[in-house]
Amino acid sequence: MLILELFLRFFKLGFMSFGGGYAIVPLLYEEVSGIWDVTKTQFANLIGLFELTPGSVTVNAAGYVGYQIGKIPGAVLSTIGVILPSFILMLIISSLLKRFSENELTNEVIRGVRPAAMGIMCSSLIFFIGTSIMEAGNMPKSISDPLVISIPSLSIAALSFYAVHKKNINPIWVTLGAGALGVLLVK
Repeated sequence: MLILELFLRFFKLGFMSFGGGYAIVPLLYEEVSGIWDVTKTQFANLIGLFELTPGSVTVNAAGYVGYQIGKIPGAVLSTIGVILPSFILMLIISSLLKRFSENELTNEVIRGVRPAAMGIMCSSLIFFIGTSIMEAGNMPKSISDPLVISIPSLSIAALSFYAVHKKNINPIWVTLGAGALGVLLVK
């Protein structure tokens, strides 16, 4: 029964994952933490690990979490569950888009979806700020609590952004370098 629940949870995630890989992270955490005992910090660390492996973050997460909960059948069904909605929707959308690509209503829908996808991605940014830059034991519980920021983590984040955005360094090299800096600086 748990394996069926895995499939259904990841199917729902796959159906709701507009905006790409990182946009789904907060929803992914909510679904995963409901059936697997994992903290936000542990989950953020796993997302970093999934970034280092080939493939989509969401598909990698589905396979890993599925395996942790239901071994190989869990991994297979979780992965199928997260991929299947996109596959079905793309079959439908590609056939419709050919017919309606010049339709003004279609273009307006697409213009409305883009900002929504950006908003969803921003929620992932907030998730990662809370688990990466802020000191894990000092997460504010309310708006009046002090904000305790890890200076080494913030420095690594800023350097990584600069390296990718301004210097066009390959994200793989930046990720490996950030990992090395993390070993040296972050305790």
